[in-house]
Amino acid sequence: RTAGVAAPVQPLRGYAIDARVTDPFAAPATSLIVDPYHLYVTRVDNETVRFSCYGELVPVGHREPTASLRRRLRALVEHALPDADDWCDWRDADVWTGDRPFTPDGLPLVGPARGVDGLWLNVGHGLNGWRESVLTARRVGALIDGEPGPAYADAWAPGRFGS
Repeated sequence: RTAGVAAPVQPLRGYAIDARVTDPFAAPATSLIVDPYHLYVTRVDNETVRFSCYGELVPVGHREPTASLRRRLRALVEHALPDADDWCDWRDADVWTGDRPFTPDGLPLVGPARGVDGLWLNVGHGLNGWRESVLTARRVGALIDGEPGPAYADAWAPGRFGS
């Protein structure tokens, strides 16, 4: 904002529970998705399992998580994985939230900012930030070096929203 560039990025808040594994042999050894609920179960390490499911778009600066979504995640774990009590302490764990930067079309803004020479954007990756960050960073480096990029990278152009 201080450079005068408006980037249409809004937080998508995700909800998660990180629980202590109480029976490492009964707990899932790898990550999995419980369908049809789209409940994600991630084995973070030998001692921790994470439950996550959905997100909500929140205004920039909105701090307070939605209590009903906290309750919903707990109810979903209880319904979809009735044996989770046998291998972790999820009922005693806190529900935490994390905001992910999203653009209106879900694609990142990668490239030169309009109207500010020398400012390059690489933001708004949403849920795919870790997965896409290396690819988009390479794209920014190639653009700075004046190299043409693959055609699909045009979909990331910051100017597509007039920014």
